[in-house]
Amino acid sequence: MNKLWMAGLLAVLGGQAAAEEQVLSTVTVTAGADALEERRQAVTQKVILNQAEIANLGATTVSEVISKLPGIDAGSQDAHGGQSMRARGMVRDSVQLLIDGERVGSNSRMAAASVGRLPSGELERVEILRGSSAEFGGGASVTVNLVMKKTAKKSDTTVKLATGTRDGRVFGQSTVTRRGNAGEFSWVLPLTINHHVMVSGSDSDRQAFTGGARNAWSRDENDGRFTMNELVFSPRLNWRRDGDSFSIWPTLFRGDTRRWGNMDRSSYADPLAGTGLAADGSRADRESGKTRLYRLRLEGERKLDGGKLSSRLAWMKGQRDTDTRRDYRSASGVLTQADENLARDEDELNGMVRLDRGLGSHFLSLALEGARLEREDRQDLSGATSRYQTGERQTIAWVQDEFALDPRTTLTLGLRGEQFRLDVEGDSRRHGIVAPSLALRWEPAERWVFRSSIGRGLKLPRLDELSNRPVLSLSANTPLEADQRGNPDLRPERSTNFEVVLEHYLPADAGVVGFNLYARQTSDFVERRVALEGARWVDRPYNEGDAEHWGAELDAKLNLAKLGVVPGTLKGHLTVPRSRVHDERLDLTREARESPRYQLSLGYERPFGERVTAGFDVQHFAEVKTSIPGERQERTEDRTVLDLFAVYRLQPGLNLRFNANNLLRADTCKLARASAAADAWQLETCSRNVPSYMLTLEGSL
Repeated sequence: MNKLWMAGLLAVLGGQAAAEEQVLSTVTVTAGADALEERRQAVTQKVILNQAEIANLGATTVSEVISKLPGIDAGSQDAHGGQSMRARGMVRDSVQLLIDGERVGSNSRMAAASVGRLPSGELERVEILRGSSAEFGGGASVTVNLVMKKTAKKSDTTVKLATGTRDGRVFGQSTVTRRGNAGEFSWVLPLTINHHVMVSGSDSDRQAFTGGARNAWSRDENDGRFTMNELVFSPRLNWRRDGDSFSIWPTLFRGDTRRWGNMDRSSYADPLAGTGLAADGSRADRESGKTRLYRLRLEGERKLDGGKLSSRLAWMKGQRDTDTRRDYRSASGVLTQADENLARDEDELNGMVRLDRGLGSHFLSLALEGARLEREDRQDLSGATSRYQTGERQTIAWVQDEFALDPRTTLTLGLRGEQFRLDVEGDSRRHGIVAPSLALRWEPAERWVFRSSIGRGLKLPRLDELSNRPVLSLSANTPLEADQRGNPDLRPERSTNFEVVLEHYLPADAGVVGFNLYARQTSDFVERRVALEGARWVDRPYNEGDAEHWGAELDAKLNLAKLGVVPGTLKGHLTVPRSRVHDERLDLTREARESPRYQLSLGYERPFGERVTAGFDVQHFAEVKTSIPGERQERTEDRTVLDLFAVYRLQPGLNLRFNANNLLRADTCKLARASAAADAWQLETCSRNVPSYMLTLEGSL
């Protein structure tokens, strides 16, 4: 840690010394500055997607927008819209999600999912921030802040009607939003009704060996269908007077789900020779679920002489229940049934008080934040009932001083204190950190911006990672298909993060090109691994030792018309991550699990005449590998996701939009091998992904 701090300080102070040799004119930012100018003036690295860019992603919900963000692998959504986001080759919660600057307790899947199911048109913008700061902490290497629309500048009614098809099945979304104002009072009243249909399919080839000889070989074919009907009502009421404001944001979310899944198995009678393949049973799953979520957020801001005082209070209650019936039929036709009921209740309360004030060349910010999350899980497996109670308390205080050393140089000093209490089934543990941070922004020449930052961070385990509630493996129980549980003894990760960024802004606002180097040192690094517990293999998270992650990022956004090339805008992002783990258990150094070689995203859009705009987005996920000597080898094939969109302007304020997603049918295929003593296992899986097509009518009345 000390080496990284020393390197960071030298980089920051080196930039400061160079800055003192040259004093340039002040750059003024107006209230109407666009996303490019706001990015340029930001102290830390920030990428902003405005409303037009969000619309062109072709996403119907906020969750779908997140899945298309540059440099982020959002993975697949769960049954309730939650996502596990990854960035920079780091698997476990490497992206922090904020909702209008608010952190949700323990990355609460319910709270995040409720906002994720809102229509994408409710987003004002999306901010992607990299690096550590006192304001956002350093637990995650990347922060995504979803900024929602709050006030109405005019009175209107917007309508969005969408319908589409996925594997021959129809889905749809309808949203009506009424905006208005009356003097000091304004409102946004969105009502959304969704009908989602998702299909799934996968093929598995499963083999087992003893002493090098294959003694079992089977193949599974899985097909499934999932439907979700949702009602989301999320009004936002705002009062504003003389610079002061107060807003109320209640949310009602109701979701009902149905899931059908079928698995057919075939096995070889002679696995050693690979002969005698015949039907060997099946499984049929039928699941019904419901989610109810109620949320209320109050937010106020008061203008002060030279600054402002702001506060926030949010309350959330969520309930989720699922009932599953599984029918197992043996090769001889014998039927066995199993029932499972899962219920989860969550209660969250969080608040914040913040003061921002300018003092000469200094701009001071300080805040006090607190949060409480309580969770109860109830699990009934064919009459055997278990309860699991977990909870989290957060107290955070931070102060940040942003001051100008000269007209082109800004230094930001910060100090963040975090205190947490984790409650797991009657046992309480406390963790805390005092995390300093330092950031420099310097303009060495016109249209060039240099940024550097260093800071510490603490990443808590999620409550799911602590709870001992089992998620049983259904198809088999091997090191490659193990039960999943949490680890109550899991310790938080502590990290030091360092960033160096150089950006060049092209003349005439023609775009920006940025290059970033990052490094992260982590103690008590967490990864999941499998161990034999009694008669079953169980997958749990463990603290494996110290780890380093480093890499380079290149991003660009270019207005090709202003550059005299062709009409349109080109944007791209490339991440090349590397990692190293000092594994204390195995006493060796290796790469982190699930390490990708690189991730690339590229997008282009251009007008065709006065009425049509069209473009494409491509995301390429390179090969992902895991190599644990003597235990586990995995390789996930690279895949490329291609999306197209086109917008036709029927009349002013009324558009017809067409989106085609995953046109290349980017399947996810993985080959995994594991060994223990004289036994070995191999599992080859390929999950089928299908294209989807959507037509949307959107406009204002």
